[in-house]
Amino acid sequence: MLKEKLKDRLKKSKIIFYSDIKEKRSESKYIKLILSLIVFLTVIILPETFKLMSILGRILLVSLFVLLSGIYIYLFQPKIFKSETKLLITGLILVVSFVMIKLLFWLDISIYLVPGAIIGILLSTLLKPNLAFFISSLAGILIGLMKDNTLNYSFFLLLTNWIGIFSVFHLRKRISIPLAGLILGVGNSVLILIINLIGNHYSSFKTLQEMGWGFLGGLLAISLSGILLIVFENIFNLTTDIRMIELTDLNHPLLKNLALVAPGTYHHSIVVGNLAEAGAESIGANSLLARASAYFHDIGKLNKAKYFSENNSTKIHDKLTPNMSSLILISHVKDGVDLADQYRLSEGVVNIIREHHGTSLVSFFYQEALKENPSENLSEQNYRYPGPKPQSKEAGIVMLADIVEAASRTLTNPTPNLLKSLINRLINEKLKDSQLDECELSLRDITKITQVFERVLSGIYHSRVDYPKTEDLVDENIDKQLAKVSQIAFKRIKNNN
Repeated sequence: MLKEKLKDRLKKSKIIFYSDIKEKRSESKYIKLILSLIVFLTVIILPETFKLMSILGRILLVSLFVLLSGIYIYLFQPKIFKSETKLLITGLILVVSFVMIKLLFWLDISIYLVPGAIIGILLSTLLKPNLAFFISSLAGILIGLMKDNTLNYSFFLLLTNWIGIFSVFHLRKRISIPLAGLILGVGNSVLILIINLIGNHYSSFKTLQEMGWGFLGGLLAISLSGILLIVFENIFNLTTDIRMIELTDLNHPLLKNLALVAPGTYHHSIVVGNLAEAGAESIGANSLLARASAYFHDIGKLNKAKYFSENNSTKIHDKLTPNMSSLILISHVKDGVDLADQYRLSEGVVNIIREHHGTSLVSFFYQEALKENPSENLSEQNYRYPGPKPQSKEAGIVMLADIVEAASRTLTNPTPNLLKSLINRLINEKLKDSQLDECELSLRDITKITQVFERVLSGIYHSRVDYPKTEDLVDENIDKQLAKVSQIAFKRIKNNN
């Protein structure tokens, strides 16, 4: 007994010890990243001539920039702060942008040709527009220091980054990039005109020349951003709107294979995609991510398509034990994640594939197991999906769309009232099972999603008027003609008499 207690104590102490080490390692990574960024940015913005006070001031300014950015991310972007990958991406965007801008400054070209908006564009497209607004505003000051501490130029950089962020907001096609470049170029030209008018340095030729450089600078910023966007997407497997549009193409190899091997699952996934997109739009979530993830959420069924009822009308599970059947069903999540990794689907889609069942119970086979072995104390855990539970709004929506669409097929007469009752019951079951506790969906969100699901499914299953058969129409026409002939004949006989 004493030995067992000591072992248990030792095991707990090891867990605490290793968790402390892990936390310290994580903290050390943050510290290294922060210090590296401070050193690098300081070196980049150093003055050309050695001035001790100027260098000290720049070190302090860079430190303040990094500190304020860190505090902002910690307070207002907690998901980014908790992700080492996203923090690394933020740092890399700053490093790459500053190096590129510094090299262009050395070429002694017009400052307005330099693509200063690249920071805001990349941060907005790859991470969050809010983060892009904050960091690009501070970065504009540092870039201004790189070019003779020009206040006008810092002001220009601030606004060109904002225009860049607006121009790529909801950029959903790579072909739209030239249009964004045009918007940014025109915006830059207008900004330069305003700066010249405010500074009373108006010279028609010089102003027009600078406006031309600014226009070209906008096109250059968008072009370089487009190239770097592809690089970052592929290196870090990021989820962007453009990539989501590409994943919703039904000609994707995985989806084409799903249509051939598991047609029932394919059709189910398309309908779930429609439901998830509509649900996400109703609450302001990422509808593209929801739709793309819904298309791929069941790709794990490709490995054992015939074991899923939508693909096989025979009762194949009658030959298996409930435990084996539940294992086959549960395995499609892991198989789906493996396939998604193999085809390099984006991180957001892979996460939703992993989370779309959460830790739900495979209730049918659990009940079957209880019937077969009423005396045994069966553990529910053996009949539950491994999880994790949905971690995002989009994952929660896909989970709800999945169960609602699958269950709606079982209704023989899917009237609006029956659909409403079914949807409410299924969503309440997920709430009671705590499956939506970690995905940030509020009760108001769930109410809106419920209403949208009702509307979409009612549209799919709406009742149609029973049109008469062709034979009935023919018979009806003959009857009418005969009746008409009889009336004419009766009138003639009456007149003759």
